[in-house]
Amino acid sequence: MSEYLFIRPNLSFPRDYSWFAYDDASKNIISSGHNATIEELAQTNSGSPERIVVLLYPASSMTFKKITFPGKLKKSAYNSLLYVIEDDFAEDVDDFSVRVLERQGNDYQVVIYKHTELRNLEKALELLGLSVDIIVPDVLTIPYPDKNQADFAGYLLKYDNVWLVRYDKNTGMEIQEDWLPMIEGSEDEKKKYISLSELPGEFKEKWEESLVESAEKVIAEGTIKSKINLSSKQRKINYHVKFVRSWIKVAVLIVIMFSLWFVNMSYKTKSIIRETMDYRNQQRIIFNQINHQTGNVDDPVGKMKALIENSSPIGTDEGFVDLSKIMVPYVYSKKNIEMVSLKFDRPKKTFTLQFLTDGSFDKEAFLKGLSPDFSGSFIESKPSRDRMLNTVQLRRLK
Repeated sequence: MSEYLFIRPNLSFPRDYSWFAYDDASKNIISSGHNATIEELAQTNSGSPERIVVLLYPASSMTFKKITFPGKLKKSAYNSLLYVIEDDFAEDVDDFSVRVLERQGNDYQVVIYKHTELRNLEKALELLGLSVDIIVPDVLTIPYPDKNQADFAGYLLKYDNVWLVRYDKNTGMEIQEDWLPMIEGSEDEKKKYISLSELPGEFKEKWEESLVESAEKVIAEGTIKSKINLSSKQRKINYHVKFVRSWIKVAVLIVIMFSLWFVNMSYKTKSIIRETMDYRNQQRIIFNQINHQTGNVDDPVGKMKALIENSSPIGTDEGFVDLSKIMVPYVYSKKNIEMVSLKFDRPKKTFTLQFLTDGSFDKEAFLKGLSPDFSGSFIESKPSRDRMLNTVQLRRLK
């Protein structure tokens, strides 16, 4: 959106209102007018309700001043500057507000205005459907002398039957044409001005003219470039910006904390991985020692489980442990037997036993004693020292 509606009230009695519409894209004045009452302004924006509404607040209702205050003030405490110059006010100082335009050390360049008067006007326009987006002092919308124009005291522009005077970046005033001689200064120190509007005859030779095609256009372009905004809408935006900025700090702290937590967790994870690898290597060493193997085993625990499964039941499938519980107590109950070796073939469920016996050992009675759990046969019997070394193969019957 590049269209603006500018409204300048005359706050002295009788009140009236000047206005104009400006298109920032084409740099042209679309329309302009003058209304005797504020209610008549409702029609000025009827065709373009999306226009940005600008209130040009008259400098005659403001005071531009430099105040020296020892120490630095927060924005929320700027109004305390008024108490430094309280004696300069004929009215209650609490009726006024202050906006700091610039600060240099302990010097504050401020604009002072009646806050109730300004806010009431803003609310009245809002009730007419004209929500004010920008409020700017009218005199601070025109140019001011730059460093190359040090011989000139300020710029002049005639608008709405008054002369706007701007001295520098932060100060200006509004005067009637009859008062122009007052700003000229004394005979000893005559001040010169650059006028953007045609000067009265007596000043044409004293001051310099730099005429512009349209005063409204100068004001519009100066407003768009200005950073000053006294509207309550801008105050809300500033509050939200301040609120967001305060939470940005919190968000940054949260991000930092999360980053530290992530680094810490990464370190712990790496430490756990190292410990796990060390533990796995220890498992491999133990597994290799038990099974007399060399090299790395991918899953030593799984391998051990497989070996155990080959000697323990899976469901109802009996293994070495289960069969040993049946067979070993019987063998050891024979006092004339000395065990030498014991082998187990799981797929066949067979035991191969080697044991020493004396001459009175009864082979038939031994095999018969294992029935009905096992059937067996003596594979070999041979002398060993002063005894017999017997080799027996037993098979599970059930």
